[in-house]
Parts: sequence; C-alpha cells; structure tokens
Amino acid sequence: MLSTIHRRHILDLLSHEKTLSQKSLKEKFVDSGEMNQTTLYRILEKFIQEWIIHRAEFGGEKFFTLCQCEKKKEEAIRLKCCVSCHNIEDNHTSLPPESLSSETIELVKYCDKCEK
Repeated sequence: MLSTIHRRHILDLLSHEKTLSQKSLKEKFVDSGEMNQTTLYRILEKFIQEWIIHRAEFGGEKFFTLCQCEKKKEEAIRLKCCVSCHNIEDNHTSLPPESLSSETIELVKYCDKCEK
C-alpha cells in the first residue's frame, strides 16, 4: 500500500506549483531522502490511473499537473503544453461511443500565461 503521507506531500506540492517535472519531483522527494524512487514512481502512476494528475512528455522530460476538470474516465483529454514555461492546461470532452480513450498533447511555443 502506498504511503498516505507521501501521497499528500506530492499533492500539496502539485497544488502549489501547478506543473512539475519528474526531475524536480525526484530532487524534492528522493534526493532529500523522504522516499525512494520506486515509491515516487508508483505514486505518480497511481495518480494517473485515478485521474488525479496528467503526465505529458516534451522537450525530453516528463511533466505532471493536477487534473483541472471533472474526473470522468469516459472523456477525451487534450493537454496544451507550453514549451516556454512548461505550463500544462487540460481540457476534457466527451468520447464518441465507439472510442475507449483518447489523449492529445498539443505543444505551443507560448501560452496565455507567457504572453501576459
């Protein structure tokens, strides 16, 4: 069973930072000795399965963000990823009846956050 306190620490950090790289999560939790690398990866995978977070890989690095929408597994997900500031926005839409799942990753040079 995954540690509830470790799960809480990861969620707290993601709620404050919005988007975090796998590297920064590893530095925060593994390099500090709070948890081992396997525990961190298992928690992240469980959060993805539970639709608590989303993962996007771009620029050769994995990034994680909290799900910002209703968590319905019968929805398609579109992740808009900013290569400049690494901000990730998610959007959920209904799936066609014949589809099991759909995830689209859109890379943008600059997001609305960067342009302001």
